[in-house]
Amino acid sequence: MTEKVLHPYGHNTTLRCFPEKQIFYCRECRLRPRPTRLRELAEAGQFKAPAHCEIHVGEEDWQSIPANVQAFGGLTGIAITVVPKSGHDLGKKYVGPRLDRWFEERKQS
Repeated sequence: MTEKVLHPYGHNTTLRCFPEKQIFYCRECRLRPRPTRLRELAEAGQFKAPAHCEIHVGEEDWQSIPANVQAFGGLTGIAITVVPKSGHDLGKKYVGPRLDRWFEERKQS
């Protein structure tokens, strides 16, 4: 396992990699709330979108606010999916198959 602490957007991101299993995940520890920081970077053309990225947001998500997420996707070129009748927690039934597909695509590339 490899672990690295990154500081790209004003908070700590711990990235854990298990290359042999092709599993990558991160945990964020915010130092202070900065809900508009990514949008500000995208508007300034300073946000580098990851090569393989997609964002899924619930139609009723009051935390992420679908319109804000869609605007961010428009600025960055990141694919956005708004999930009908869902809030912030999209649930295993929705997320599980998408993660399986994502991991399978990473194995093939």
